[in-house]
Amino acid sequence: MTSIDKVQAIAELRRRRFISAITVGGFIIFSLIASAMIMLFDNSSSGAPIRKDENWNKITAESAGLEEHYVNVFYQVTGFDSERQLANVTTYVWPSADVSTPFSSSTISDIGLSVFVDEVGGKGEYEYVAGSPIGGIEIKVDATNPYDLPRSIDSYYPFDQYSFTLYTAVSELVETSDGVEEVSIAAFEDTYSTAVPGFQVSLTKEHDESFYTRSERGENFPIVSKAIEQRLSGLTMTTAIVSRNFAVKIIAILVAVFCFIIALSLCFMTLQIVQRDRPPSMQVLIWAAANSLGLIQVRDLLPGNPRIGITFDIVVYFPALTATLISTVALFVLWSYREDWQI
Repeated sequence: MTSIDKVQAIAELRRRRFISAITVGGFIIFSLIASAMIMLFDNSSSGAPIRKDENWNKITAESAGLEEHYVNVFYQVTGFDSERQLANVTTYVWPSADVSTPFSSSTISDIGLSVFVDEVGGKGEYEYVAGSPIGGIEIKVDATNPYDLPRSIDSYYPFDQYSFTLYTAVSELVETSDGVEEVSIAAFEDTYSTAVPGFQVSLTKEHDESFYTRSERGENFPIVSKAIEQRLSGLTMTTAIVSRNFAVKIIAILVAVFCFIIALSLCFMTLQIVQRDRPPSMQVLIWAAANSLGLIQVRDLLPGNPRIGITFDIVVYFPALTATLISTVALFVLWSYREDWQI
């Protein structure tokens, strides 16, 4: 080996070490940045997965001056189906301590109650006589998008958003000489915070007048007092906005980047072989086939198992898969028929 060859070999070794160091360092830095961003912007694992609006704690029984004889309504959003646009919600009706005996998961009411919950399927209306236990009511709520969110469809995954309204009306069952009558009883809602897998939930206390005339009311509209007035009549109204949490968005972006890396690397290798810069060896063919099969499995890494045909597939997955398959076929043809690859 001549001195020139040694210099070239040393230079090539240094170049490979530099590329390896850059690759490893870039991977470590990118991983740390992604982890830091999830910790900073995603609160799904921080103990506060449910966000509440600024007026949430102003619309309460204490704010209305009530100390007894009212009903608490607790909402627990347990899941969301973005394809069917249905929310799974558990509604807990808990009368105040002066008219009930609370337990860990239910309460025994000293008064009769009639409860209406807006739900898809189910009974919709439930009656509890005095002395009977009241547990959680499992309901499904249709995401009718009352906020007119522009991305309220799973095609926009992972940047889709949905909104729905939780209605609960509570009345007291009072026995009179004419029978049992329903008398209004104050009801105030709250939430039992729990993480919804893959989603971030934001809750807002609303009322009919402020909700349906949102574009007409002025800045000084008494939203708190109007909401309290409605709840004193026994009707609670809470709107929810459901969106993918930050971790899901980061993972989807990483999967998209990985799909493009696989497709571009195969296309580049195919171009190198076409230009006779690299030989069409069996190892390259095996590597191409493995990448093609791996790309199909990468789609399953998307959190939430989104359906086939979303915008992610049209923009990222289908083009990457097409380019990968074409490159694999081209590599096979070059390996099979080219006889001048040694030149």
